[in-house]
Amino acid sequence: MGLLLLLAAPAVAARPYDEHVADPAATCPAAPETPGMVQVMGRARAFSQQVAMDLAREDAVQTMLSMHAAGFGDAAREAVRRNTVEVEGAGTWLRGVACVPMALRSSYLDYYVDKGKEFDSQIHALVAALSRDAVGRSVLVLPPTQVGSGAVSQLSDTIRNLLLGQIDPNDNIHIVDNWVPDALELQIQLSTVKEDVTGFVTLGEQSIGGLQFPLGLFNLTPGEANRGIPPGNLSGGGEPRRGTNGLKVYMAPPTPNGIACEGQVVDLVANTDRNARVRLYSVASDGRTYLLWPPDPRWVGVPAGLGPTADEVPRQLRLPGTTMVPTADGQAERLILVAVPAGGSLGAAERWRGYCEVRGGFSEALVPAGAAVSSTSFLVRPAEATGCVLSEAIEQDRLASAQAIVDQAMPCE
Repeated sequence: MGLLLLLAAPAVAARPYDEHVADPAATCPAAPETPGMVQVMGRARAFSQQVAMDLAREDAVQTMLSMHAAGFGDAAREAVRRNTVEVEGAGTWLRGVACVPMALRSSYLDYYVDKGKEFDSQIHALVAALSRDAVGRSVLVLPPTQVGSGAVSQLSDTIRNLLLGQIDPNDNIHIVDNWVPDALELQIQLSTVKEDVTGFVTLGEQSIGGLQFPLGLFNLTPGEANRGIPPGNLSGGGEPRRGTNGLKVYMAPPTPNGIACEGQVVDLVANTDRNARVRLYSVASDGRTYLLWPPDPRWVGVPAGLGPTADEVPRQLRLPGTTMVPTADGQAERLILVAVPAGGSLGAAERWRGYCEVRGGFSEALVPAGAAVSSTSFLVRPAEATGCVLSEAIEQDRLASAQAIVDQAMPCE
């Protein structure tokens, strides 16, 4: 099954345009000039007005990045992207061409660009420390711990993924997604107070550096991203919860940096440090929750070795060939892994099998006493986004495949 075709059907893709559609470069005017603002004009063409306008907005953002953030690190570029907004009421669509002016406050750009550079330097310093202290060792990067009332769950995964993305494979550091003998545990503790974030990073028992940056540096949506997900260490707002007798679980992100393109095929990997019974859930930004594992016993795709019900997992659960599909609202999704020791009870979810929707969303009721919990979030970018590819197959299957799975989402019972 695709991940997560189940959340909502995306908009129907536009038909391919042809030479009779006007040239965007000739049709759109130059971006207007406003004191204290940096403005750019986004241009795109398509037969669908909605698709054309969306593509023009993305074109404007890319123009802003290339003109004002070329050579900057990921954090600074994300600040520019996050704060580039559409000039209200100024967008037009005529003869298949969309023109959308977008703007960014000059002072805001300068502040976050500087803070982004500082953050990138902090990440590079941490990577240098890893290169010094973890050469030839296996390193398990744990989901960061968050403390403080202002914690935002996606921030944990963002920091972890940025750090992983900077590690050079030639440094002979072995990043593992399961506990192995003598592995060093890399832990990031984040403290968020209002708009300020402070982080402390340890490798094993040794401190290797810290982080300090404004929360606004990242494209997070407090209040939306966590809606329907309990706070604290249950679902990514803190350290993975250990279960009875120290049971450990780890839900790996679908891609190294937590970002995928529509249509990309990935493996979902969940690990336990011993045989365990597991339930895997997907949680959308609006709190809607779906059971992804275990499958219905009648499903022919149950991996070999898991038994007729696929209920007990021998240390690793791997779901290969999972197709990534963006949500309708474009927000991140969260995977939550709940496990109990072999023979234990999974409480309210004890008898659930097959793909189904959890009434009322994810809650503590799905985490029985003694359960271990781990989670990760990810974002699927639409095929039209820069760096992704819009294929004919995606255009044809978007609405049909997504709606087909939505219709199959019966309540869990």
